[in-house]
Amino acid sequence: MATTQNTYTGNGSLTEYSFTFPYLEESDVKVSLDGTIQPTTEYSFANATTISFNTAPADGVAIRIYRETSQEAPPATFFAGSAIRASDLNDNFLQQLYVAQETSRATIDAVAGTIPDGTITPNMLASNLAIDLASGTVGLPSLTFDANTGLYSPDEDQVAISTNGTQRLLIDNNGRVGIGVTPTSVFHVKGPQPSITLENSSGFLSGLILKTTGNATNDYVLVANSSGSEFFSNKYTFKNVTGTTEYMRLDSDGRLLLGTPVSIDTGTFVNGIGDRYYAGLQLASAEFRKGSISLSSYQSGSNVSSQVSLNKSKSGTVGNFGVNALVNGDDLGQVVFSGDDGSKFVPAAVISGEVDGTPGNDDMPGRIVLSTTEDGESSPTERLRIASTGAVGLSGANYGTSGQVLTSNGSSAAPTWGNAGAVPAGTVIYYAGSTAPSGYLKANGDIIPNGSGTVQGVTDDFSALYAVIGSTYGSAGQLPDLRGEFLRGWDDGRGVDSGRGFGTSQEDAFEAHSHKVGARDSLTTYGTDATVEFVSNLPSAQSQFVTSESVGGTETRPRNIALLACIKY
Repeated sequence: MATTQNTYTGNGSLTEYSFTFPYLEESDVKVSLDGTIQPTTEYSFANATTISFNTAPADGVAIRIYRETSQEAPPATFFAGSAIRASDLNDNFLQQLYVAQETSRATIDAVAGTIPDGTITPNMLASNLAIDLASGTVGLPSLTFDANTGLYSPDEDQVAISTNGTQRLLIDNNGRVGIGVTPTSVFHVKGPQPSITLENSSGFLSGLILKTTGNATNDYVLVANSSGSEFFSNKYTFKNVTGTTEYMRLDSDGRLLLGTPVSIDTGTFVNGIGDRYYAGLQLASAEFRKGSISLSSYQSGSNVSSQVSLNKSKSGTVGNFGVNALVNGDDLGQVVFSGDDGSKFVPAAVISGEVDGTPGNDDMPGRIVLSTTEDGESSPTERLRIASTGAVGLSGANYGTSGQVLTSNGSSAAPTWGNAGAVPAGTVIYYAGSTAPSGYLKANGDIIPNGSGTVQGVTDDFSALYAVIGSTYGSAGQLPDLRGEFLRGWDDGRGVDSGRGFGTSQEDAFEAHSHKVGARDSLTTYGTDATVEFVSNLPSAQSQFVTSESVGGTETRPRNIALLACIKY
């Protein structure tokens, strides 16, 4: 068969490509790259059989140089009496020959199913060209772009497109369109992450309207274009079937409104900014309980449940982290409770989360702050905070001091830290353990400093205890040594134990007393002491004395149990 075309594949560097077919005019020689016919400004003739591109075709580009002989007029026209030249006759016959060759090549390619790119020209299409294709299969389409990508018919009155041997789009005999699926509706999309993107290149919003023929009131505007004559609003609205109740709206400011067509001023910032604001997500309803949010989790894991997550970043870009890390005192989130004062919502109570320390990698110390609005005021005041350490502060970072307790001041005032009801420094207790409890020292005669120091392994401020004991028990700051001692109340002027100084010790003693001792003889006399005198009727009087036997231990004591004597510091 006569050659009418030559094909090549570009390599990104070669600019000149030769061809082997004859032609009548240079204009009959055409060039296409990847099926796109190139204008003559993109190439030139290096010589009679070589095309030179201005820019080397890219690597892998399909290059086709072919002949398309003009059929609009014969190369030469003869008139009565005109001279006939052999070259003119040859050109006319070559035109017909070349056209026949080109038509034959196109016919053979069509029958073989391999119509080269650019073979079907606009002139052919304009003449109602009809091509009868085989049905083909998903892996071997009848009209191909490569071996397994192209157009085929999977069944009667159906058209499908496959890529890489997989059906991507199907139009069935009912006109339904399926992408990734055999359609069951007019337009059906299926895939791992199906989505549809509408992008308006003119700079306006894209629009999608669900229309009802003859009844525009039932039209559903999902995306509206404020510039178009048919699109009069730039909001999304969702209504019920009757069209009378609006359930949801995404307004022009990007706020999602549930149950309300109008954005509501929901209160003021309580972190010092002071501006009124309209929340990005709003749920409002006049119906019972429809103004509530319910989060339910049905997952099997024991540590998996519903969550409300309030997150804070100062990066300025959604999804961007680490540009501007948070610092101590930054707000993390707030739950605001507001009420209608007759004209607007005013905050009554606030639960805030704040940074409580210096953040680091995987380290975000935080505190909870509870605030309430006092009667007659317009903004909340901090009442209670729980620090990152678990310490409880009143009206800010007032955590009290060690040993203080929380004291109620009645219903009209906040509680305060104080010593009311607390054990005062210098209190002596007996403890059932062998080591002193927290806040106490062993009463063992140790010396304590008048201020901070370490005593008995305890580091603290001992000035309160020092002020109580002074030098009463020996050296300055010396603790009373109660080891092995019984306690006796200070006489303090009563006269029972007169002459005793406060804090002095006392040795053991017996109160003076007498015992009766009995003896038997011919004459008996009973004495009242431990010594007894016997008198007989002998010529002269003779006296004898009896002394009672010593019994008992090394001390005089009551029945007792040994406990640890401790003193409060």
